Amino acid sequence: MRRASADADAPDLYCDPNHWGHKQGRAAEASADLPSLAETAWLGVVAVALTLVCIGAAAALAWISQQ
Repeated sequence: MRRASADADAPDLYCDPNHWGHKQGRAAEASADLPSLAETAWLGVVAVALTLVCIGAAAALAWISQQ
C-alpha cells in the first residue's frame, strides 16, 4: 500500500497540458507563435537588401580609397 500511496500523490503528467506529450500543450502554443510565411518572406527581403547595401558601401569605400 505504500507504493500506491506514493503513486496517488504523484502528479499525473499525461493529463498536464504543459507536459511535452500532451497534444494541446506547449507544442500547439509554439506552433501558434510561429510567424506567417508573409512575415518570414518580408524579413528575408529586408535581410537581403541590407546585405546588398553593406556590400555596396564596402565596395564604394574601397573604390574611393584607391583614388
